[in-house]
Amino acid sequence: MSEHDTEDLRVLFDGVTIGDAPGSRDLVGPAVAWGGRRRRRDRWLTVGAAASLVVAVAAGAVALAPGGGSGSGRGGGAGPAGAPPTHTPSGRSAMGLRDILGQEQGLLDSLGTYLPEGYRFSCSDLPCLAHVTLSGPQGTSLVEWGTGTDLFQAAPPSDPGEHDHQRTDAIPLTSGPFRVEHGTVTVWMTDDEAQVLYGSDLLADPHQIVYVKAQYTYKPSASSAGYRMMQSQLVQDISWKSDPRDNARLRELMGFSQTGPLLSPNWFAVLADQPTFQYVLDQLKGWDQQAAELKQRGAA
Repeated sequence: MSEHDTEDLRVLFDGVTIGDAPGSRDLVGPAVAWGGRRRRRDRWLTVGAAASLVVAVAAGAVALAPGGGSGSGRGGGAGPAGAPPTHTPSGRSAMGLRDILGQEQGLLDSLGTYLPEGYRFSCSDLPCLAHVTLSGPQGTSLVEWGTGTDLFQAAPPSDPGEHDHQRTDAIPLTSGPFRVEHGTVTVWMTDDEAQVLYGSDLLADPHQIVYVKAQYTYKPSASSAGYRMMQSQLVQDISWKSDPRDNARLRELMGFSQTGPLLSPNWFAVLADQPTFQYVLDQLKGWDQQAAELKQRGAA
């Protein structure tokens, strides 16, 4: 799915809500706007053909297994049993948006075999690829996925409130290449001050580091394929000057983990190495396209 395709899906789904999310625009509107600005500012350096599956800044969650763990489960099948084909068959025509959401959740559940114990991807709304959550014992994160042989070309942070991540006891992971069993994962991380998300007039401490983003790009040694994942989440509750916002709701909508990105580079490589992973991404894209067509026709 190209960047233009993704934007088309966002337009098609503007105003469509499958889940119950009262007040979400009031709470995270500035953060979503920031995410859009950031995506437009960042550049992708294309080394080979790529099919981007971009997940917007929306509820998402992932769990970090420090050091990556052993992660077995290699060589999964071509796809989960009973999963729908990529191209729309006539049998899909009677399905509604809620039915599609259920199908996509089933696809995400099939990835649980390749995650640390206790972690789960969830889809809270449509398009699913813009509302993926992976939750675990340590918290939640926003997620963006991509496929292809793309490398992330990260210019130095241009926002004065955005900084290259510095290692801390709580978040020891730092930017750089990491050797994994079957290739290399390149990590790029930034820390964001509260003023990046909300206006300084609302904040007791505009310079408080509250948000961390981590980009993983995985390149298998024996393949020209590549995969990438962005994880982002609040790492501290925002300190408001007055009229405190609902920080619990912000945690739910923007992700929250004091240990930062929740899926380690090793675990992401284990997941991306499975044939099922590419299959699921393709299927989610197909279902999202079907849901967008339903939206165009005014289906519920």
